[in-house]
Parts: sequence; C-alpha cells; structure tokens
Amino acid sequence: MSSLFAFDEASAKVSSVKSAPTVKFLISELFRVELDTASSYTSNSHGEDEYEYILVFDGELTLETDNKTYVLSPGDSISFDASKTHTYINNSNEMIRMTILNYYPINLKHYLP
Repeated sequence: MSSLFAFDEASAKVSSVKSAPTVKFLISELFRVELDTASSYTSNSHGEDEYEYILVFDGELTLETDNKTYVLSPGDSISFDASKTHTYINNSNEMIRMTILNYYPINLKHYLP
C-alpha cells in the first residue's frame, strides 16, 4: 500500500490524503494540428507508457508507427503507443487538420518533499 496524494496547484505542494493502492496519474495535452500538403513530421518517443490519440477532420493522414502504416480519412481516429517513434505524413494536395491528445503518466514521487 502507498499513500494517495492530493496536488495543490496554487502552492505546488503534494500532501498525503489517505492510504490507498498505488495510483497512476496522467497529464494530458491537446493540440490542434495542421500538416501542409506534401509534408511529413517525425516525432521521437514521448516516453515510457505514453499514448497518443488522433482525430482527423480534413485531409488524409498517413501515420507510420511500430513498423506499420495507417491511413486515416476525415472522421477517422486512432490511438497508439507514443513511446515509439512515429511519423505523420500528408501525401495529398489538401492540408490535414487534426486533433492530437497525448497522455503522459507521472510518478508523484518526483513531487514529494
């Protein structure tokens, strides 16, 4: 058993709340992304146990990750292990518009006094 902690953003302090099983906390980032025509972007590992979710609004996205290729059209979504290098590719002559949500697990022991 470990303690469950509450994080007070105002004071940037962590305090013990009660004894509980280990809890994994997640931080997330939300991005609105535009990828120009005939372009690509490669992202290295975001870190261990991190996941990415993509929702395509416009254009056709080719995503390469973990030695696999996925083609996403408007309305398609995908989630994948972002701890591996991944590449966003726009092979079309239409700009891609998509939303990306990244989840990062955090270890609270780094915030403990």
